[in-house]
Amino acid sequence: MNDKTEAWKLLIDEYHLILEDMDFRESAIMDMINNVTKFEHFTFLSATPMDEDYEIEFFKRLPHYKVVWKKGLPITVKKIRTTCLSKGLCNLIKIFREVGFRIPDIDGELREVEQLFIFLNSVTTVRQIADTLELDEDEIKICCAER
Repeated sequence: MNDKTEAWKLLIDEYHLILEDMDFRESAIMDMINNVTKFEHFTFLSATPMDEDYEIEFFKRLPHYKVVWKKGLPITVKKIRTTCLSKGLCNLIKIFREVGFRIPDIDGELREVEQLFIFLNSVTTVRQIADTLELDEDEIKICCAER
């Protein structure tokens, strides 16, 4: 890899976690910021609302944007109590396969859910679930970063 980053666009997601970790990882975070500024284009992104007063000076100097969706769906979080993530997800997938889910679409009409998308940060957990439920390989999509 060379040091030419002019054409690169860097995105750092969940940047609110940087602020949460600042007390005990300040040196590593400041090193990261020094490297980020080598890029002509960089964006810090978070869907977690935060008070700008608590940002470090580097972030306070950056432009801030808030995305407001014109036609959004209200979200109702349903918690599933489980002592084990993979077992809980297996149960959720079983319900989806056997009974299905009906949820309101963007116009408020109940529609049958045709596909279930679950985002996990653990390939090991995906493998456990796939093995437990004997899922076909065409039922699973795994995307991984190189680093």
